[in-house]
Amino acid sequence: MNRVINDIYHYPKPPPFSWMQAGVLSVLGRKVITKQVREAESLYLVHQIGKVGSTSMTNAIKRAGLVGFQTHQLNPQRRSEAFRERLWKAWAPRQMWGYSPWVRREIRRRAPQSVLITAIRNPIEREISGVMQNPDRYLNVFRRPKTDEEIRANLDDIVRVVNHNLSINRLDTWFAYELDYMLGEPFPWEAKSEELQATGHAHMRGANGLSVHVVRFENLSEVFTKIAEIEGHPDLMLPHDNRSNSSRVFDIVRERGISRTSVDAAVSQRTVRAAYSASQLEEWAAEWY
Repeated sequence: MNRVINDIYHYPKPPPFSWMQAGVLSVLGRKVITKQVREAESLYLVHQIGKVGSTSMTNAIKRAGLVGFQTHQLNPQRRSEAFRERLWKAWAPRQMWGYSPWVRREIRRRAPQSVLITAIRNPIEREISGVMQNPDRYLNVFRRPKTDEEIRANLDDIVRVVNHNLSINRLDTWFAYELDYMLGEPFPWEAKSEELQATGHAHMRGANGLSVHVVRFENLSEVFTKIAEIEGHPDLMLPHDNRSNSSRVFDIVRERGISRTSVDAAVSQRTVRAAYSASQLEEWAAEWY
């Protein structure tokens, strides 16, 4: 009995500061955030797909004088099977994991605009630098980095193949690295904010040739519609998760004019990958691109 009491008494270990200090700090923190949310000119909820907690993203938002809260993101590739299943089934664009209830409540009182930030690394540089471990783990085997001679001889093919490999798994590779680092320069939030407000979409090509789209949206279907609009397919709606009838979408995509984004979104659905053989997907992709 003594040992039980002892265990209860010593566990969990107390934090480095007292509970009272922790309480005071959380009250102060709450006041600061409440003030930020209430006084912010525009409140953005940042949904990033791919990388947890990007500091440069937060800094970019601060530079633009916005208040941004990062939601948890969808990257089922990197997680254990059980958690991955749970993510696919329960994921909702607006749910905020990792924030205390009073922050969520504050945000509910003042509906924020939502922003989706997407980015892809420069594919040619990735191949040449020899670090390209193919992000598409399902359809292709790993290829050894090519020598300079091979690159020079096959550059057109490399560009086509690498673009294909990146785009097939684009939903998972978006925002793979921090935005500013990827662009080789800070993203010009100030310059782009008007464009974002007016059209719901901003586009920038970085110093290193990287193309970045920022899309404002309320839910993921809208994101796909917006991207489809940008690519000239205003009537195309795509599902955002595994529960949708992805194979049907895949057929629709095949019947209509094909935009690269719509193909990527359809092919990145796991049910589609399960329904069609890798060689068949490769064959279609070759036709489309």
